[in-house]
Amino acid sequence: MTSNSSVVSQPLLTADGIPLKVSLQRSMRRNKLRAIGLVLPPLLFLLLLFIIPIGNLLTRSVDDQLINYQMPLTFRIIEKWDRQSLPEEELFDAMSFDLATINKLLITNNSGTQVDPDDPGWRVKIPKRGPYKEPILQINPIWGEVETWLPLSKIVQNALDYQGSKKERRNVEKRAKFELCSYLTPLKNAACSKLFKELKGWDQQTVPDEKFFKALYKDLSSAHKFLAGKSSTRLNYEKPGWKSLIKKSVRNIKKIENPPFKEAMIKIDKRWGDVAFWQSLVVMKDPYTSGYFLNAFDRKFDERKNIVMQPDERQVYVMLWWRTLLLSFIVTMGCLLLAYPTAHLLATLPLRYSNLLMICVLMPFWTS
Repeated sequence: MTSNSSVVSQPLLTADGIPLKVSLQRSMRRNKLRAIGLVLPPLLFLLLLFIIPIGNLLTRSVDDQLINYQMPLTFRIIEKWDRQSLPEEELFDAMSFDLATINKLLITNNSGTQVDPDDPGWRVKIPKRGPYKEPILQINPIWGEVETWLPLSKIVQNALDYQGSKKERRNVEKRAKFELCSYLTPLKNAACSKLFKELKGWDQQTVPDEKFFKALYKDLSSAHKFLAGKSSTRLNYEKPGWKSLIKKSVRNIKKIENPPFKEAMIKIDKRWGDVAFWQSLVVMKDPYTSGYFLNAFDRKFDERKNIVMQPDERQVYVMLWWRTLLLSFIVTMGCLLLAYPTAHLLATLPLRYSNLLMICVLMPFWTS
């Protein structure tokens, strides 16, 4: 009795002496890993080529922050406007600073309603031919601190320390120039080449001198023009005519040296005297918007943020929706009518003819 019970209590072993339970667990683990290995490539494919791009697209479809970086002072002051009559001098004054100066890129917290309209930095003018250091420090004293420049220098040094072929180093330095500009501005596709060149020789100990501030001014001026161009595209999306208005105003508004700005800007372009252009600005004040989705259904926000219909000449999307649905219905019905006879023939015809018919069915998928 004792010998039989001891035999039963012994674990079952495989041919190589491993307990059967352990061997089974290992086998199941291998099968699970093999299954994961089979699923992982298509999962990564879907994640990288579909889910992430679609998520990025959906995020960008509600993102309206770029225009807030272009017109932070205007959007801060526009809340005081009654949205019916032509704005007063204060709003024209704010618009002129947003369009003509790079001060907003030098003042911290320069996004939308976060700015302080009473900050004296807005009123400082940087001479086109210099000097640059003193006025930039008047706009924002933190540019006189070494700590402010260190993150910029780190970007440059990381690029210079890269070990690789000449072509690879050149590409890394090129990306670093774009990274510099994205650190200083909301732009991802503008380069700060002049500042990169100067920071290559900085000792990271002393406060940068005039040539660094000159490079900073030149690069930010170029980025500001690029920002104005991208912002004008967004403005033109809301109301046609903004793009040409911004382009013309940026070119001429720097000539306005003294107030009143209202009369001078209307003299540059009479559209500044059109209330409809100012009303369209109110819609873009928020950093996130559902306006793009409304536009897909021929709707938009008015100056009071109420949902209204687009003008008649811009009501095209609902018509396209109905046309698409109608064509989809016709194609679906046609496929159903063709599917059943084709399936019957595939099932009843001799093999040589059914294979030929299957090739004819698959041919459109191969060639599309």
